[in-house]
Amino acid sequence: MGIKISYTDTETNEVLRETTLDDDDVKAFEYVAYNPLEWIDNCFQNRARQAIDEVVGEALGNNKDVVITDADKTAIAAKVGVVAKVKDIDVVNKKDIVRKANFDSAKTKTDRTEGGG
Repeated sequence: MGIKISYTDTETNEVLRETTLDDDDVKAFEYVAYNPLEWIDNCFQNRARQAIDEVVGEALGNNKDVVITDADKTAIAAKVGVVAKVKDIDVVNKKDIVRKANFDSAKTKTDRTEGGG
């Protein structure tokens, strides 16, 4: 059994990319993973969770590369109170912080570095 993974824009339903693992790929994957589908799904969801935590930590830590307004910081503080660690903030509030934060994507930063600027 092969596996086809489709990445679809949830707003436009446009298929952004499709990746296919053929029978041999899946057979090899099963050697290292009990369930390749579960492993793949867990992998990208876990990395997204880590990225959210990183953005939130940088935003609340006053990092110049991830900026939220003082008004947004005040509103967030009113919702979450005082927390010692980013992991103590619930996911709804973390996503709100990510939504409000201004930062360059890894692609933008890389392109700027490679372009010499």
